[in-house]
Amino acid sequence: MNPQLKQLLLHFDDAAEWYAPKDFDYRKEMQQVKMVKARLEAETDNRFELDDCVQDASFFAEMYILEKSQHDAKASGGSYAMCYELAIRFSAFGRFVTIHGAFDETGKQPDLNRIIATLQENGYRYIPAGELNTLYDGKNQAMIGEYTWWNRFFDYL
Repeated sequence: MNPQLKQLLLHFDDAAEWYAPKDFDYRKEMQQVKMVKARLEAETDNRFELDDCVQDASFFAEMYILEKSQHDAKASGGSYAMCYELAIRFSAFGRFVTIHGAFDETGKQPDLNRIIATLQENGYRYIPAGELNTLYDGKNQAMIGEYTWWNRFFDYL
């Protein structure tokens, strides 16, 4: 992992709290996510869905575009899987965000640079998902040995 990224992650890590720091303001943060969602939809000409009912996780919200086959199944009332063309996860720590998904099922790549720039313009710290697949070795002793940095800031716990 990049040493500067590691320092940033450690700065916002918490030795005791698993899901969110004590001063996390869910309402304020969700207002910001909804505002960013509207802005991204206007800038990218995409329609994002929003999961704002995340529980038992180190992230609190996720905006996403389902893969086309899953979107079509959902739209027709059928069963579908949460397989993403693109997903943006909002960590409860450090105003971190990350992006994951298939990105190219339709052959149309989303403008990730534009999305990242918009997130950063709104005070979020973009963390590349691939950087987080290393074993967690931070402040929360109970997580060491079983979790990755992805789990620590962007996953269900």
